[in-house]
Amino acid sequence: MEEEIDPNEEYIAAYNLGYKLNRISPEIAELLDHIPVQSQKMKALKAGIDQHKDEVLEDYTPDWLQNEDKEINDIDPDKDVDWNIEPDL
Repeated sequence: MEEEIDPNEEYIAAYNLGYKLNRISPEIAELLDHIPVQSQKMKALKAGIDQHKDEVLEDYTPDWLQNEDKEINDIDPDKDVDWNIEPDL
């Protein structure tokens, strides 16, 4: 009896390849991302590339930019400053 091949295995393999490719060589991944081919494998490859791009952008976003609810005016930079500075004699 022949073993059935799950059609999703090809999608998963191409997705993982796109993810790894963007991690290892983002320049090549960027070139591949702009190819207008719309096959299932290419869609999966592009989805993996996009997923890694999103994670990289998320990792490098500072905390003060990620929290949209916090207003800049709520942050007091002088809160920990000791203004009672006198020279040592």
